[in-house]
Amino acid sequence: DAFKQSEEMKYRGRYVSLPPKLKIAGTERLIEQPDDTLPDSLFTSKRVVVQIVGPGGIGKTTLAVALGNWLIKQFNENKRGTLTRAPIMIESDTTNLFDTVMQQLRARLPNQNIPADLVKYLLKKQRLVIIMDAVSERKAETQSHIKKIHNHVAINALILTSRRAISMQVKDIILLCPETLNTRSLFNFVKDCLENH
Repeated sequence: DAFKQSEEMKYRGRYVSLPPKLKIAGTERLIEQPDDTLPDSLFTSKRVVVQIVGPGGIGKTTLAVALGNWLIKQFNENKRGTLTRAPIMIESDTTNLFDTVMQQLRARLPNQNIPADLVKYLLKKQRLVIIMDAVSERKAETQSHIKKIHNHVAINALILTSRRAISMQVKDIILLCPETLNTRSLFNFVKDCLENH
């Protein structure tokens, strides 16, 4: 519910499936029509950092919100053998991402005692997926903190949007690069728009 009430969700909650390039460990492939199975292909190792990268206005935030919605769908369906994950959208500067996550959880569950150790465990086990938008437009202090986040806390499921790839202290970074409209993707774009309206 908290994710669905975020500012980004209000403005970008409707996703039209445009093909992004998926770059993992030196390989690259085009995902013709991303859908709710995409998270399963991203969260395959113990520590996952997905960077959605591209110029302004290409659909990075919209794709990040779609990933969050797909995680919620998986969470609600609770399929056997699927690890359920809950997304948390961060829409502000921070020099302590863990504290920002704790503040969001406490704001959403004001009458609950939420132990910090439990949240650290959920972050480590990829039960909470942190989605941080517009990292390249954030303050230098925020960018520096995000680059070294794993020195402070094990956030093992992290999705960032940025205009350029961010160098981090992570073995494998997954890049998702939304493609611009072209003759191949225009058909799917128009079809999805008509179906959604």
